[in-house]
Amino acid sequence: MLSPGGVAITTWFLFDKREFPMMQWFQNMLFVNEFDQTNAALFARAWLVDLPRHLGLRMTRIVPPAIRGFQWAIEIRMPTGGPHVDFPEDRPPYGLARPAAGTLYRVKLGPRP
Repeated sequence: MLSPGGVAITTWFLFDKREFPMMQWFQNMLFVNEFDQTNAALFARAWLVDLPRHLGLRMTRIVPPAIRGFQWAIEIRMPTGGPHVDFPEDRPPYGLARPAAGTLYRVKLGPRP
């Protein structure tokens, strides 16, 4: 639930569904761990682009990950909460940076530009 004027700060692991041509139109999620779905679920980027509009919401800020394949940080608001923004190109470098096993970490949006 999002109250009027509220903001949801969300993080998403995304993938490009075009790289998986065998997936059906209704399949928009990949699991990293079939036994613990909270471990990581990856969502089709095109599906996420359409989701807020379908729900009457809008994405007002999108911060790509510093390393390709990590979490995108996305602000989602009611339509009165600012203009809708488009996804930037997915151009972060490839790399490897794993958090220590069993630790939690946060993605910070930082100050607004």
